[in-house]
Amino acid sequence: MNRVFFFLTILLLGYHATAFGQTLDYKFQSLFVYNIAKYTQWSAIHSSGNLVIGILGNKSIAETFAKSYQDKKIGNQSISIVNYANAADIRYCNILFIPYSTKVDLDNILAYWGNKDVLICTEHEGWGLKGSTVNLVIVDGKIKIEINSASVKKAGIKIASNLTSLATVL
Repeated sequence: MNRVFFFLTILLLGYHATAFGQTLDYKFQSLFVYNIAKYTQWSAIHSSGNLVIGILGNKSIAETFAKSYQDKKIGNQSISIVNYANAADIRYCNILFIPYSTKVDLDNILAYWGNKDVLICTEHEGWGLKGSTVNLVIVDGKIKIEINSASVKKAGIKIASNLTSLATVL
C-alpha cells in the first residue's frame, strides 16, 4: 500500500505536461485514474460487480485504458472500460473520464450525472471549479489534481485523505 502511495506521489509531482493532454497516448492518464479509483469509495450498491470506467469520446483512449487495466482490480472488483461516442450514449459508470480532446457541455453532464454516485474526471482548465469531481490540470509543467469537495459530497462518494492531501481541494 505504501509503495502504491509513493508511486502515485511520484507521478503527481514528477510527470511533465508535454505528454499530457497533447497526445492520444493516454497511458499516464490511465495510471492517474487507476490510482484515483483506488482511493475512492462508492456506496455499497456500486461496490460490487465490475468497476466501470466510461471514456467519453475517442475510442483509442478507451482502448489504451483497457490495455492498461488488463488483469488489474480495484479491491475485489474487476475493471471494465466502456467507450461512449457522445454524451447521449452515457450509461452508468463508477468513473466518467472526459479527455481534453472531447468537446462536451459539462453543465449538461453534471445536471444528469453530478448527483449519481459517479466520479466525473476531466482535463479542462476551470472544470474543477465548474463542478467536475476530479480535474487533472497542468501547473508549472506538471499534472496536478483538483478535487471539488462539493461535487464529491453531491455524488455521495468518498475520497481518501491520502489523495486529498496531494490535491488542490476546491
